Amino acid sequence: MHLIPRRSALVNEASTRTPLWQAQLLLNSISDAAKALPAGWMGGIRALRAANVPLASNIIWP
Repeated sequence: MHLIPRRSALVNEASTRTPLWQAQLLLNSISDAAKALPAGWMGGIRALRAANVPLASNIIWP
């Protein structure tokens, strides 16, 4: 799989896991301990989007 489509697939996959957590955060109905989960996923999404994929030849995808 080419790098840019793979990055897009990973971002899409991660994005499907976060909407419930985002709603809970907005409604302040999530425990402090549970806040680490969406924060980790969102950090991963930010890192994927920030990666300069065309210039990276040695990316090891999760």
